[in-house]
Amino acid sequence: MTNPTSNAEKAKKLAEQVELRLKVLNEKLEGEHPELETPTSLTQVRNWIDDELGIKKIGSPSSFVMSHQEHGRKVTKIAKCLETLKKQKKPPKKPREQKLTELKAKNKELNESLTNAANKYVQYSQETKRLKEELLLSKSKAEGLTEELEETAEELRMMRDEVILLRKKLAQYETNKASKVTKVEFGKGGNNAN
Repeated sequence: MTNPTSNAEKAKKLAEQVELRLKVLNEKLEGEHPELETPTSLTQVRNWIDDELGIKKIGSPSSFVMSHQEHGRKVTKIAKCLETLKKQKKPPKKPREQKLTELKAKNKELNESLTNAANKYVQYSQETKRLKEELLLSKSKAEGLTEELEETAEELRMMRDEVILLRKKLAQYETNKASKVTKVEFGKGGNNAN
């Protein structure tokens, strides 16, 4: 069984919390609590906790509704306070001409950005095309140089083979017997020359 004192205490605390919320929201509307961030819905008001102001969470959702027999009128007043606070938070409406001027300026700025982006795209695509062509030329040049290098390497191998062959022939001539003429003197006159 539930304790009647405890239920009476709960009902009293609930009534105090509803009253406190209404009081704080009315004070906010009158310009007090300028730094206070207030809830924007009844559910947020029910779950609202602010130790400095003594506001504690209301646990029972069914106790904090506009149709509640005991607290319904105060909850309705709280809902009206929330609507008024929402309207106060909205920035004042700008005159139509000012809005139109701002929109035209924004539109002009966006068009300039779009034109700038299109110009940059054209510039970058041309640069990309040029670089691709340059890359193709470089690849072609590289292939030509590779072929030339292979041809030069082949010629070098052939020359090396020829040098080896000539050295072999030279070595064969050096190993042949020397001729019978061992000394030849060149000079003026015949055998009796001084």
